Amino acid sequence: MNRKALIISNPGEAGAENYCAGVVKDVANYRSFLASPIGGLWYDSEISLMNRPSAAEVRMKTRDLSGCDYALIVFCGHGWHSTATDSTCVVLRQGQEIDSVELRLANTAETLVLDCCRRKGPWIPTARALDEKLAKAGPRINPEDCRKYYDERIKECDGGLIVMYACSLQQG
Repeated sequence: MNRKALIISNPGEAGAENYCAGVVKDVANYRSFLASPIGGLWYDSEISLMNRPSAAEVRMKTRDLSGCDYALIVFCGHGWHSTATDSTCVVLRQGQEIDSVELRLANTAETLVLDCCRRKGPWIPTARALDEKLAKAGPRINPEDCRKYYDERIKECDGGLIVMYACSLQQG
C-alpha cells in the first residue's frame, strides 16, 4: 500500500505573544505515534513535516499526495472557524492561511486532522480508557503485524474522507 502522512505546523513566531510551544510537542507526538506499532508503523519515508510553510508549498505538497492509496494530513497550530464558508481556516504563517477544504484530496482515501482553534462545534470527551488499554497492549504486539493490519483496514474502506477536529476546551 502506498501511504503518506503530512504533518503541517505553525506554532507562530518564536517570542511572539501568541507563540504556542505546544505545537512543537504535538508534531513530535504525532510523528512518534505514527512510527509506533499502534499508530500503524509508518516508515520515515512516508512521513513529511512542513513547519510554517507558504500556502503555495502546501498546495504543491497536497497535489503530490493525490496519487497515493491513503493519506493522513494533520495540521497543528493556529486556526479559526469561518462562518462565511462554515469551515476551518488554518494559519500557515504570518499573512498565509488556507481554508482546510484545500487539504481534502481528490480520489484518495484520506484522514484529515485539524488540531487548531475553531471557536465553534460540539465538544467530545477524549477516549482515555481506550488510550490506557492500548498502552497496556503495547508489549504484546508484533509491529509488522500492526502495519499489515493497518493497511488491510484501509483497503477495506470505501476511499472516502474523514475529518477530525482536536483542541482543548480553552482553545476553541
